[in-house]
Amino acid sequence: MQHNIWTCAAIIWMAVAWLGTAHCLADKQPVDIAIVDSSDTTSAATNIQRVQQAQQPPHIDGDLAEEAWRNITWQSFGGENNDQKTRTEYAMVHGKAGLYLAVRCYEPDMQALRMNGNRRDGLFEYFDNDDWLEVLIDPGLTGHDYYWLIVNAKGTRTDLCAIADPDRSWDGQWQVATHRDRQMWTAEFYLPYQMFSRTADIKDEWALQIARRRINTGKSYTTGEADATRTLSGGSHRHPATWPRISGLPVSAMAQAVEVSALQIEPIAGASGQARLTAKVTALPTPPALSTASDTDTAIPLRGVMHVMRPGSAKGLVPHGNGPRQHYVIDTVDLLPGETIELSANIAIDDDEVVIAYLALFDKNTGDLLHCTRDRGMRIAHVVGGPGPQYSLYSTEKQALVQLDLRQWGADHKLISTVMLESGELITQSHTATKPSIKLPIDLEAVPIGRHVLQIEMQTPQHVSWFRQFDLVKASPASESASPVKINRWRQTIVVDDEPFIAIGSSPLITHGLNYARGMMKEMAAQGFNTMHVWGGYLVKGDEAILDPENILKCFDAAEELGLKIILSLPAITQNEPSSPFIKYRISDSERLEIIAELVTLLRDHPALLGYEIGDEPEFFVSPEWLERVYDTIKAQDPWHLVTINNCRGARSTLTFAKASDTSGIDYYPVGKWPAGTIGPLTSEVVDLAGTRPVKTWLQGYKIFNPRAPTPDELVMMTYSAIARGSSSIFYFIGKPPEKLWEAQGQCANEFIQLKQAVIAPIRKQLETQPHDDKVYASFRQDGQHGWIIAVNESDTQANGEIILPAELN
Repeated sequence: MQHNIWTCAAIIWMAVAWLGTAHCLADKQPVDIAIVDSSDTTSAATNIQRVQQAQQPPHIDGDLAEEAWRNITWQSFGGENNDQKTRTEYAMVHGKAGLYLAVRCYEPDMQALRMNGNRRDGLFEYFDNDDWLEVLIDPGLTGHDYYWLIVNAKGTRTDLCAIADPDRSWDGQWQVATHRDRQMWTAEFYLPYQMFSRTADIKDEWALQIARRRINTGKSYTTGEADATRTLSGGSHRHPATWPRISGLPVSAMAQAVEVSALQIEPIAGASGQARLTAKVTALPTPPALSTASDTDTAIPLRGVMHVMRPGSAKGLVPHGNGPRQHYVIDTVDLLPGETIELSANIAIDDDEVVIAYLALFDKNTGDLLHCTRDRGMRIAHVVGGPGPQYSLYSTEKQALVQLDLRQWGADHKLISTVMLESGELITQSHTATKPSIKLPIDLEAVPIGRHVLQIEMQTPQHVSWFRQFDLVKASPASESASPVKINRWRQTIVVDDEPFIAIGSSPLITHGLNYARGMMKEMAAQGFNTMHVWGGYLVKGDEAILDPENILKCFDAAEELGLKIILSLPAITQNEPSSPFIKYRISDSERLEIIAELVTLLRDHPALLGYEIGDEPEFFVSPEWLERVYDTIKAQDPWHLVTINNCRGARSTLTFAKASDTSGIDYYPVGKWPAGTIGPLTSEVVDLAGTRPVKTWLQGYKIFNPRAPTPDELVMMTYSAIARGSSSIFYFIGKPPEKLWEAQGQCANEFIQLKQAVIAPIRKQLETQPHDDKVYASFRQDGQHGWIIAVNESDTQANGEIILPAELN
């Protein structure tokens, strides 16, 4: 079946006949897909600097008097009005395992240097009042992905990995030291190749940008611009396709001492809340002599360190989204050629917690980095697995079904389900685990209203126990006028009045006035939208936080008349950090909670209510434990509707606030900074980390904080990319964009609603495509006897290829 599709996405519906035989061959369905309007591209830099090899690797101390920096060519850039006293010079040499970079920042007034930043991994914005250097590296010549390092004049540093979206939880294993004298400050870097482990294909040629900021004049300089100064606003210098290149790096031929399997996380038998991190390490049969390793060629002296980040356990302000960090040093070992060992560390972990972890291997004699695995989010592969109770909320149901996927089962395997009530009482039932996938019935009639814990214990014939815990929430029935909302955990979707609900919409900008908002609501409803975010409208205008019930109820009534649902955004009240530039009302936390409870009581029975958004981009100035208090306050008054949070600093920041939200949500406006196709991998990571939570995606609807707006084709592609990869709610930022983009949003809205059965299908998996060039992403969905394929060209050029259908299809 041939499809010539001149748009961003192809939707293929089919009635599926399932075969019971194991020898069924996959059918190949070629699909030609193209985007008519390609995204903005800038020609790559042509100036290429060849990097020399260091005869003697320099010592990283910031003092550039060593031999390594004397007899090589230095490059110069910047200098205000050609003033050599403010110029910047840099030089590079490479070793077998990394790049060395030295920078001299000439400064006529050393007393004017500002060095306020003093916290490793602090916000980049904390350096805004400092003299600093930026080093930006695209080691894969991707033109959009890069590593971003900052150091100020006293050596305080921070970094992030901009793969699809800035990930502040990344910690590169790089070294830097600074030094100051009477006429300059210097910085000396060592960048081991292994620190770039999140780049799939590191090249021998890199794109590399250096930028310097002089805070006392507000001027900044970048490499490749000998005389130009600029204000580094809007990230205009952070476009890798425009950066100078360096070559001569021995990366592809770099000697590798070891091979390491990906980290795995497994539960520990009989120990609820305990898990083991493991990785296998193999020495290559003929380990080469590395400059960073010991001189012996018979064994590799290793020291391992497991790095674990706990975003879900974060407290206080956590703008980088890491959460607490733990480091597990593994006993040193001499690894013989061809030998394989397993390195492991035991950690305490909640049942459904996601940790970010990686393994770094060092030469135990020299301390040099030999290998670093990619940092990845991991959730325990439970022996008693599966999504658990079908719904996030029960009220009148007599029983709850609990879906379990077991890695061990048999007639002699017993499952004990225990509802641990808030009162401390236990309600226990016994079941037999006779097959790998089962649905346990839990009697709800004996369960009182409240938030309880359901524990499932598997007892094996070997007297080994495996534990798993789930939330089990029971509420009184909602009022007759309300439309109760809950989560279907089995499908990662929203349910309204016991029917699946796929949300798509924007905002009516109620802050412009109720009449204006009503007009926008009508246009949105005609457009095909079914949901709106409402920011504001519930407070009397002024300096005091006083509720305006009449205005907000009129807004909800207008939405109800048009068949629209509302997510009410509350950051005007929940923003409580005194240092935040967004804080408006300086009142106590208890006063904030009283206003929230009063507002929730006012609106909880309104049929237009879908939920409340309690945090919009909270990573900077709101603590997770405060939003958890807000969440509990709302749920105490209204357990029947959603509480959501919109994150902005990468997929992993959603973990930090997961205990305060019923969904996972993120905004992402890439066009002009990154290709529109980067929405795909970001969505996949959000969905993967979300577990059983529905995912809500905000997309760039017009020119916002970016050099340009998306084209209509890019907007359609971003929408379908998010849908194909698992998002079940789509919102556009914000209001009504120019006509062509408005039409594209309407197209997406109507098609998205028509695709509801595919979006909520319980079976979802990525399909193989040929060629394997990451241009086309194809998702297969199955619900009963019906199947769908959502295929999206995520590149900015025409894509011709084949989609390989599942072997089960006839």
